[in-house]
Amino acid sequence: MGGKVLEHEAKTIFREGIKEGEERGEKRGRQEAIEQMSVKLYNIGTPIEQIAEAADVSVNIVRQWIAAHTA
Repeated sequence: MGGKVLEHEAKTIFREGIKEGEERGEKRGRQEAIEQMSVKLYNIGTPIEQIAEAADVSVNIVRQWIAAHTA
């Protein structure tokens, strides 16, 4: 009775779900950090165009972030 431990399909699906959730959470966390830093840079006078370039997003996205944090 020794040897290889059987992994049930449900367990595999569960583990894949956990991994996917962690990846989504990490991505969301990075995005939120970029957004917060962009707003901070704007507040100290960095031009929106430079912020957009550094964050690798459009100027309109940066404007949306700023509007959301100053409303």
